Amino acid sequence: MSIFQMSLMGGSAIGAAVWGKLADSTDVTVSVICGSIFGFIAVLGTNHLKIEGGTEEDLTPVCPIEHAIPDRNIDHDEGPVMISVEYQIDPNHMQEFKKLMKQSKNARLRQGAMSWSLFEDAEKEGKILEYFVFETWADYLRRFDRFTTNDLNLQDERFSFHLGDTAPIITRRVASRLKESDN
Repeated sequence: MSIFQMSLMGGSAIGAAVWGKLADSTDVTVSVICGSIFGFIAVLGTNHLKIEGGTEEDLTPVCPIEHAIPDRNIDHDEGPVMISVEYQIDPNHMQEFKKLMKQSKNARLRQGAMSWSLFEDAEKEGKILEYFVFETWADYLRRFDRFTTNDLNLQDERFSFHLGDTAPIITRRVASRLKESDN
């Protein structure tokens, strides 16, 4: 942001000085016409340049199939809510999977998760547990409103690494409130 501000202010200062010098040497009408012509040439000369780099993400909203169907009525203020996804990954593809999980972390946090972690099972090679936490059940449900086509493609990629006949196991847990007993 500071580089942007510095460029903007520096460009404005240099432009004002050049335009002022031109107006002083000729007249205001000539300097305005020259400034307009220079602006038009600058637009044509930089039209092929793009600010964004890389491929464009498809941010079209979609509704994933994995909606939770709780067996009880969960208040929207209950939480935190922890979601875990259990994968079984071929150890030969573990580095590729971890690289993909870095993208997944960013997607989960963008969808509103407060935290995200990835665990490897100490007793079974290739067994991976991804978990992420939302502050409340309402925040978890809002996640589906933020789910995009890009997120769906990322999910398909993650699931393609999973070994087995069934999809990865997804578990949703809501924090339980412990009441102090009256003594």
